[in-house]
Amino acid sequence: MLLRGLIVLLGAVYCYAQSGPKEYALQCQKDYNIPDDVFKKIQWNLKATDEQNVNQRCFIECMLKAEGTIKNGELDQDFVVEEAKKDLVQVNLTLDEPKFRRSVATCAAQDGQGQCTRSNNIWKCLADLLSGGLPLVS
Repeated sequence: MLLRGLIVLLGAVYCYAQSGPKEYALQCQKDYNIPDDVFKKIQWNLKATDEQNVNQRCFIECMLKAEGTIKNGELDQDFVVEEAKKDLVQVNLTLDEPKFRRSVATCAAQDGQGQCTRSNNIWKCLADLLSGGLPLVS
């Protein structure tokens, strides 16, 4: 089951990368002066290349807000769960929702000092969670 979840995740990342960045991603890139090479690395690695760089952290926050992942400074846990469920339905898989919700709640509790650090920490937690594969119902 874990392998299938990982395959779904990798497929989603590949499709995103192939379709190119969304308009809001390009706007966030411009707003925070993210060079093209760094933008591509963040896109592929799903993490800031330099977490000490406030522009990279705020770029990630900008993206999360634009996608609807963060609302009013908080992780929209329902949004994250619903997006995961939608992606899995497309490939006839079912999310183990209670297990996933517990993990997402852990990410929502992330904290941090400094501008955009909390959003960056939430994103790192989500990226780590997703890279481990989504929990699926057998």
